[in-house]
Amino acid sequence: MRLAAKEAGLIGDMLSEKLIIALEPEAASIWCKQLPQEGFVAEGGHRQKFEESPGTQYVVVDCGGGTIDITAHEIQKNQSLKELHKASGGGWGGSTVDENFKEFLKEIFHEGVWDE
Repeated sequence: MRLAAKEAGLIGDMLSEKLIIALEPEAASIWCKQLPQEGFVAEGGHRQKFEESPGTQYVVVDCGGGTIDITAHEIQKNQSLKELHKASGGGWGGSTVDENFKEFLKEIFHEGVWDE
């Protein structure tokens, strides 16, 4: 992947060692840590700042259009992430929710309403 990025002109020789190849849940986790801290929901439902100290464990839920992927991470002493649970999920993403809601509306009204 590193070679492909170089050949595609995305990075130069000097930057190839700085390229991080990460799984989607890892990338989402790193991105969320850079967001405004007041938006995180803690145990009990109250909002609080995200705790970034070593030993902090949290769940990452990536709700995409086709799938939902769930993983759990723990912050290490060097601020790296340890994967506590390998990313898993299935085809229950937004597209599936949309399709099921559409079928639900067809049951309540009639099938032709959706086409109108």
